[in-house]
Amino acid sequence: MNVYPPLTITSLLELTRLFEYSSVFLNDQGQRLLGVPQWALTHCCLTPQERAHWLVPIGYATVYPVHVNGNRVLADVSFDPEANHYVYRSEPSFCKRSVSMEDLAILAIPDDQLMQSLADVCEVPVALRTGIETPAITDVLWHLGKIRIHAVWVDIWCARHLSVKTAQIFHHLKNKQLPDTGLVLTFGAPLPEVIPPHRQYHFLALKQVLCVRAAGCGIDEDLLHRVLGGASLPATDQSGPVRFDSYSNTLVITTKSLAPWIIKGARQQAVVRYLVDQRHKDRAWVPSHEILAYVYGAQQQGHSRRISDIFRGNPLWQEYITTSAKGLYGFKLD
Repeated sequence: MNVYPPLTITSLLELTRLFEYSSVFLNDQGQRLLGVPQWALTHCCLTPQERAHWLVPIGYATVYPVHVNGNRVLADVSFDPEANHYVYRSEPSFCKRSVSMEDLAILAIPDDQLMQSLADVCEVPVALRTGIETPAITDVLWHLGKIRIHAVWVDIWCARHLSVKTAQIFHHLKNKQLPDTGLVLTFGAPLPEVIPPHRQYHFLALKQVLCVRAAGCGIDEDLLHRVLGGASLPATDQSGPVRFDSYSNTLVITTKSLAPWIIKGARQQAVVRYLVDQRHKDRAWVPSHEILAYVYGAQQQGHSRRISDIFRGNPLWQEYITTSAKGLYGFKLD
C-alpha cells in the first residue's frame, strides 16, 4: 500500500477550495455530476501527483466556457459525427470549434477520502471517527468524530456550502441527541458575525485554525481552546495598510501610490497571503524559512530555498515586498 505524503497548508486549502466550489454539471445522459471541470484547474496549485491522487474523473460536461463581449458564458457542446469530435459554436460567427474530451472532464474529490485526511490533520483517533462514511447531510455536513483539546473531548464537524446551507445545518444540529458543544470547520467563509451560532457550536473557517507541522500541517489546539473558552478570533483588519483578497488574489497597500497587485502564481500567492496574515498579527518582519515552511511544508526539500526564486521572472514583487540583510521579509509601507 502506497503511503501518500502529508498535504501542506497550501495544498490542503487548495483542495478544500475546490471541494467547496464544486458545482453540478449534466452529462449527455442527463445525470448530475458534482465536481470541478478540468477547465477550472488552470491556476490550480496542486502538484501533478496530488491531482492524480485526489481528483477522480466522474464524467464529461456538455458545456464549455467561451468569452463573448468580455464575458464568460457556457456554450453547449455536442458530438459532431462528421468531424468525429466534440464541438461548440463560437460567437458572433457561430463557427464550429472543437474541444477535447480531456477539457470537458469533470473531476470529483472523494469526500470520504478528504474527511479521513482532515481527521488525520485534526488528530481524531480512528476509533472515534463516527460520521465520515455516512454524512450527516449528504454533500454538506460530516461528523469527523471527537478531538482532544487540552484534556477536553469535543465533537468536530466539517461543513460545505455554509453560505447557502446554514438553515439546513442549524436544523440538524438542533437534534437533542447531539452534544451541546462542538466545532464546525467550514471550507469557505466562517459564519457571519450577524448570525448567532446555534447552541454552543463554534463555526470556524479551516484556514483560520491550520498551523505548520513537521509532517504537513495540523490545527492550532491553543487557538481552539481559547475559542471554546469564549474568546473571539482576531478579525482581519480591513482598515489596515495591507489587504489581500483571497478570491481575486489581489494585494493592496493603502499607504503607497501603487496599483493593486493581482498575483497569479500559486506559490507567490501563498507567500503574500502568509505575509499579510502575519502583518495582521502585528509582525512587520517574517523570516524567510518560516515563509518557505508555510509554502512547501514537509515537501520543502528540493524546492526553492529563497523567496526571490519563487518570484523569479516577476520583478514586480520588489515594489511591494522588502527584504533585510538578515533574511527577513515585510511590506513596503512608505
